[in-house]
Amino acid sequence: MIVTPAQVLKTLRLENHFEQSDVARCIGVHDTKIRRFELGAQEPTLSEVCALLVTFRTSFEALFSPLIEEIKAEVHARVDDYEPPTSVSHATVNRGQSYQRLKNFLNRLHG
Repeated sequence: MIVTPAQVLKTLRLENHFEQSDVARCIGVHDTKIRRFELGAQEPTLSEVCALLVTFRTSFEALFSPLIEEIKAEVHARVDDYEPPTSVSHATVNRGQSYQRLKNFLNRLHG
């Protein structure tokens, strides 16, 4: 089962012995917004994510690792399907090299 950022957020809140109102106060929003975050009904803004990370003393990767892994897999599939253009210009060669570096990086991530 994939753990969602909403579930991670709730777990972090409970592990820190906070009520939703405590977290809301720390990040400067109403408690109902925290409830909506935890239900997955609303996504936090970037500034709210940063405030949550500070409040829970955690990293972006820890909060969003399931989403990051899903996106890595999607990007990996798209890059694997990429066919470089056949024209030979400086820009095309550089673009092809950039895709190859990305493909190598993603292959290392996925073993």
